[in-house]
Amino acid sequence: MKSILHLLTVGCLLCLTAGCGYWTSGPSQTVKKFWTHLEKGEIEEVEKLISKDSPGDKEKQKQLLAYFPLLLKERGGVESLEIEKESVVGEVAEVSFVITYKDKSAFRYTNILVREGGVWKLRDTIKQ
Repeated sequence: MKSILHLLTVGCLLCLTAGCGYWTSGPSQTVKKFWTHLEKGEIEEVEKLISKDSPGDKEKQKQLLAYFPLLLKERGGVESLEIEKESVVGEVAEVSFVITYKDKSAFRYTNILVREGGVWKLRDTIKQ
């Protein structure tokens, strides 16, 4: 009887923590999802990963997002995305990474992410 009660307690705790963002993906996974969706041209999915507080003109941002899959296609697509560093302080994270395209060109970026409603979202990008 005690073991059944223990299992029910653990199950309830897992269900409760699942809703609070504990089991959601971290900042690095959000960056990877962003680039995966971007490469596939899934702009609506990309927009879901961008913070509502991201700086800049939202209309220009949409135009750039629509253009980016074409640019990725010109480079042959993404060959790899290597996370170099992830730093989290409270509700803000910094993820530095190198993205290598199939044409062998590579670029280093740092994304600034914020946690909104328990979900990591991109706020800003710095090209290095």
